Amino acid sequence: MSGKPVDKRTASSNTSVATLGRSSKSTSSKTSIRPPGPAPKVRCAVYTRKSTEEGLEQEFNSLDAQREAGTSYIASQKHEGWYCLDQLYDDGGFSGGTMDRPGLEQLLRDIENNRIDCVVVYKVDRLSRSLLDFSKIMDVFDRNGVSFVSVTQMFNTSTSMGRLVLNVLLSFAQFEREIIGERIRDKIASSKQKGQYTGGTPPLGYNVHPEKTQLIVNPDEAITVQTIFTRYCDTSSPLRVALELNAAGITTKRWVTKGGILHTGRPWDRGHIYRILHNPVYVGRVKHRENIYPGEHEAIIEVDLWDRVVAMLKENALHEEAQKRSLVPSLLKGIISCGYCNRSMCMISTTKDGARFRYYKCIKAVKSGCQACSVGAVPAGDIEGAVIAQLRAVFKSPEIVAKTFRSTRVIETSEITRLESEKACLERGMKRLQDSAAKLINGDLSSNATSTEVLRINSEFIQTQRRLQDTSEELSEMLLEMTTEQNVAKALSDLHPIWDELYPSEQHRIIQLLIEQVTIKLGGMEIRMRTEGVHSLISELQETVDAKTERSR
Repeated sequence: MSGKPVDKRTASSNTSVATLGRSSKSTSSKTSIRPPGPAPKVRCAVYTRKSTEEGLEQEFNSLDAQREAGTSYIASQKHEGWYCLDQLYDDGGFSGGTMDRPGLEQLLRDIENNRIDCVVVYKVDRLSRSLLDFSKIMDVFDRNGVSFVSVTQMFNTSTSMGRLVLNVLLSFAQFEREIIGERIRDKIASSKQKGQYTGGTPPLGYNVHPEKTQLIVNPDEAITVQTIFTRYCDTSSPLRVALELNAAGITTKRWVTKGGILHTGRPWDRGHIYRILHNPVYVGRVKHRENIYPGEHEAIIEVDLWDRVVAMLKENALHEEAQKRSLVPSLLKGIISCGYCNRSMCMISTTKDGARFRYYKCIKAVKSGCQACSVGAVPAGDIEGAVIAQLRAVFKSPEIVAKTFRSTRVIETSEITRLESEKACLERGMKRLQDSAAKLINGDLSSNATSTEVLRINSEFIQTQRRLQDTSEELSEMLLEMTTEQNVAKALSDLHPIWDELYPSEQHRIIQLLIEQVTIKLGGMEIRMRTEGVHSLISELQETVDAKTERSR
């Protein structure tokens, strides 16, 4: 067996996760009584795993040791017909808490293809440390009649005792893994309380000390951080600060991991600026959840400047929230997008000379400035007016009227069929109750139990009778009010005089009902109708007409 570590990229590209629910083979062929004569051959596969790649470069490593123990055990069962397959199922550098392992995937695939009769491992947790994952793996084993053997724990799953011990051992393995996770979380919390850096992407302005886990100031990046804070105090605009940094050719954090992976910097947007401004690391502090502790590292920003920025951020947040509450509801919210960037558009507003102007603006333009998107912002009133005009024109066409009528008739027919079926079922239920009551009445009513049963049947009969009456009335009403093509044409034509009287929330509901997507392009606008919702417009319009009539009284 080779002592070279498993190449994850090569292995993962040649394997795929075995389908756990894919097999129709019966296990009876593997558990039938052995006939007299030589023992049947049992094809055994040895699975090995190591969580880290440390030591895998050695000539004889941990995977080799696990496989040697497995092959030795198989050799001891030679009299039972056991023999070891040549195929290697090794996972070097893969955690037992996931099933995304090339060696395991190959093992499961070969089991599904009926190439393995028994799986041998050094210890149970080599196969999995997750009870949920292990149960999925065992389901594949059971479905294909494959037994499972742990060498050091001396049991196999062909016996009930082996299954019991297996579940107990795996429960402890998962318990150990959860305990390790809790210890890691406690260690991080303890380290942050002491103001220590606990890993991850280093913040802009700092590098990680090469010998110990500690942040040290990067002088060049520290100047950028100071510029961000001072310029925000001057402009009160994160977007303007981002544009200035991009114009100067300055990017976000550029750093190299211990493994030599380069993370290049990216252009700034307002989100990046906000994250910098909210990070207390720059005043020499460390944040853990809702708590902030003094840090071991050197501060880049003075406390006075930090306090001014925090106050401005809070004030701007309150202003933006108040501005959102004062906005007129956006008719196209959630359905309007930028055709240039393929991003959503949101409602923004500006005030000039006491007048408020509304716009739909591309999300990319909001984050990175209007120069980042050719569409940018468009007047909300013009776009909404064009959409409404398009709707009015569409609903005058005979094709839409006919299509809506057919769609409505299909729905009504389906509902009538359902009501007729429910009515017939209730009628049969009443007949059964009547027959049951008649049998009891013709018998001996002196028994208390019989009298109680008669009362129960009578109560159920009354309830069923009421349900039948309600269903019959609903069915009759639907048959009398079947939609006609003239009804559809009138309902659609009523959109024009009604629209201007509707509340904004009512207009928004109808727009969302009828329009699937509005795409703003450089040369115009594209509207995609929600065809399955057109037929619902009739009831929507009727409801709004009734509501307006009621309010006018």
